[in-house]
Amino acid sequence: MLQYTLRRVVHTIPVLLGVLIVTFMLLYIAPGDPVLAMVGERFDQATIDRLRAELHLDEPVWSQFYHYVAGLIRGDWGTSYITGQPVLDGIMDHFPKTLYLASVAMAFAILSGVLIGVVSAVKQSTWLDGLGMTVALVGISFPVYWVGLILILVVSVSWRLLPPSGFGGGALPYLILPALTLGMRSTAYIARLTRSSMLEVIRLDYIRTARAKGLGETRVIGKHALKAALIPVVTAIGLDFGAYLSGSVLTESIFAWPGIGRFALNAILKRDLPVIQGTVLFLAIVFVLVNLAVDLLYGYLDPRVRYERGAR
Repeated sequence: MLQYTLRRVVHTIPVLLGVLIVTFMLLYIAPGDPVLAMVGERFDQATIDRLRAELHLDEPVWSQFYHYVAGLIRGDWGTSYITGQPVLDGIMDHFPKTLYLASVAMAFAILSGVLIGVVSAVKQSTWLDGLGMTVALVGISFPVYWVGLILILVVSVSWRLLPPSGFGGGALPYLILPALTLGMRSTAYIARLTRSSMLEVIRLDYIRTARAKGLGETRVIGKHALKAALIPVVTAIGLDFGAYLSGSVLTESIFAWPGIGRFALNAILKRDLPVIQGTVLFLAIVFVLVNLAVDLLYGYLDPRVRYERGAR
């Protein structure tokens, strides 16, 4: 397991290097002059020259990339043009709120999606199977913004059970609606994938052998079949969770949730390049690390993955 872990960690290094290069090139791809964006309409040439020297924009590209990477290592991710706040401080202020929302939404999606998928597979071709797949079909068909608006209209406006938006210090009533909205599509996808995978696994020889030995159905399904069936499901969970952590812009905007997705959206609308550059880099790193965790979880769920990849 240690060798497999080290191989996966080494494989992420070129990806992270590519992410660094792409985020650095945002400075050149984005329209406009970053120095002019900082000084505004009233400026003099001396100020422009001084800022260019401070930002190393008067140096060759390779030298600018060196200073960019060195600044990242020191924790200097730039300064917002709009607020004057260090970019890393803004990211660290907003990301925990996104992590909180994403974790609850993902936990809801996993528990409900796996449960629906397992029940549908075990009760194949019964009314429970039909109900479960109907729920999954409905969940995967409705767009996030529509679900969010309907929940606000029904639960908050008509029934007055929960607040329609806001963070509320992270209190549970403010979390329920955005978490349900964010996790609904993942619930549907996980349910369909779990059912499909379970139907394949429960027909395998070792499951029939376990039943022939007299093991209870609950133990056969829960201990033997489910672990093997979860391998493709883990991929979906990892991709969705990485996307959640990368900023659920629609959900956070609908519910006025002060997460990193809304933070990045505001930066884009205001053309705050350092914030855009910093959030893109940070979220790309988060996504890479989530996928690394998924790869390591593969090795735990199925030891054959470790040996097969090590033999290549």
